[in-house]
Amino acid sequence: IFAKTNTPKGCLDWQCYNQVFGVTCNPYNEKFSPGGSSGGSAVALICGFTPLELGGDSAGSIRIPSAFNGCFGLAPTHGLVPTDRPWFKAVVYGPMARNARDCELLLSVMGSQVLPAYPIKSSPYPPFRVETEQNFTSLSASSSLKWEDLRCAVWDGTSNYMNEKDFKVSREVQLAVIHLSTLLRHVRVSITDLYDVNTKRIKIKAKKQRGEDEEGENCSLVPLSESSIKKSYTLFHQLLSLTEEVVTAKGNNDKDKDVMSNFLKAQQNIMNEWDSFFDSYDFLILPVTVTTPFKNDHNYHMDAYSDH
Repeated sequence: IFAKTNTPKGCLDWQCYNQVFGVTCNPYNEKFSPGGSSGGSAVALICGFTPLELGGDSAGSIRIPSAFNGCFGLAPTHGLVPTDRPWFKAVVYGPMARNARDCELLLSVMGSQVLPAYPIKSSPYPPFRVETEQNFTSLSASSSLKWEDLRCAVWDGTSNYMNEKDFKVSREVQLAVIHLSTLLRHVRVSITDLYDVNTKRIKIKAKKQRGEDEEGENCSLVPLSESSIKKSYTLFHQLLSLTEEVVTAKGNNDKDKDVMSNFLKAQQNIMNEWDSFFDSYDFLILPVTVTTPFKNDHNYHMDAYSDH
């Protein structure tokens, strides 16, 4: 580690400014946010200050700056990267880089050689890479993986049960998700579209325009309400209600210990739901963030407990 990069106050903002070190702007347009909280890390990568960076993530602090700046970032599975607080699973630490191969390299250095705190399901497939960016369908010759063997779920972020104030995905982000799922269809990956009542009609119309049946050869429709995503969202709100108490808890009395115990139970329930989800699917494509980069606005601090 040869330098420190900027973060927002308390590491709880999708912007990157504070009263001590000032403002970090998006390198593509200085009027826009680079994301947060690891905004300084992402900007350092894109500006060529460093080939590798580190970040911490609890609510998108690696993933959002990576999306806003066009670099790669990974929030690893809990327990894969050691921390000084293995019992506290609200934050994970992960790699950031300018490409996926460098991200993989840094993770191999950061990753623990001991069993993770949360058991990771082993994939039935060996590791593989797409050999070139130009040839999306080219797999490593040493891999036995076939595209058509993969089971992929796709959710573009639309929902009829999530509060729009909490979660409203911009059209630009939804189109990026749809574009990626279309590429996967072309190489015959088995796609499951997760829909709600507001979007099923639109998805069916799009499938017919592509000349596919509603339940196509490599694509099916499943109600979002029947997936683990809805259950996880409900559990996540329970988790948020405990977050402020956890942050202020010192752990030296029975009340603080009960708060932490309830927090960890709620978090484990979310993990269990996702564990169940990946019994049926190999991976899920969904929005990394709800929006594209937005203009800097320093009139408020968008922390975890504000109304913004």
